[in-house]
Amino acid sequence: ARALRDLPVGVDRDLLDLLAAEILREAGKLDPDQVADAIWIFASLGPREIDFLPALQQAFLHQMDDFGVKPLVYTVAGLARIGVRDRDLFTKASYAMARNAVVMPAPLISLALWSLAKAGVPAQAFLEASKHRLQGPGIQECTPRDVSALIWALSVLPGKPDDELMGHLATFVARRTPLFGPEALVVTALGWTRIGFRKQMVLVDLYRSVYGVLPQFTPSQLAFMTFMFSLSGIRDDQLATGLLHRIATVGDQFN
Repeated sequence: ARALRDLPVGVDRDLLDLLAAEILREAGKLDPDQVADAIWIFASLGPREIDFLPALQQAFLHQMDDFGVKPLVYTVAGLARIGVRDRDLFTKASYAMARNAVVMPAPLISLALWSLAKAGVPAQAFLEASKHRLQGPGIQECTPRDVSALIWALSVLPGKPDDELMGHLATFVARRTPLFGPEALVVTALGWTRIGFRKQMVLVDLYRSVYGVLPQFTPSQLAFMTFMFSLSGIRDDQLATGLLHRIATVGDQFN
């Protein structure tokens, strides 16, 4: 598990298989930090068949109460990122995270909520236990990417998002929109479109920021943003012209 932290980009498949076999052999002996390392790193390496994953899931289940806050969240995030669909595991993890919410920093709360939303598991208990951390100064610890992931998670999780929490998130976005990159802008716009967010001044700031980074948008991001802009109710001829020009420029890259 420690060796996984130092894997170079483009690591050889045979080396990965060797490490995977070793992890499978030792899965029952790994401590919580090592389980978290193994799951998170393999999740970060991209799609591949992970033969030892069931053994790591069992190790996680058996030791869950011994996981610290950060290993707990990163393990849940790694499993969600890989595409695990184990409702019992994620539900148990959600309650474990809720018990630790009082000491959990806002960026980890964002990652945890994103993970539960991606896994398709209700997160009401965790959200109730953690939202005070997002409504105070703690939200300032977040990056634009953290906040965009949080807004997306709230748009996917069951129930209407808390109005006070949405107000704090809107203030964050309004003040830091120039720091949002293409991915964070697209994810934020998608989340707010799903929620039905209609605070015009914040939406105007969000979509105006798109114009400055249009050359950085991938074709898929450009398509998503154009569609969501059309649903936003915002009238911005400059942005509309910019989107159309960019679409014409990269048109041959669309599938």
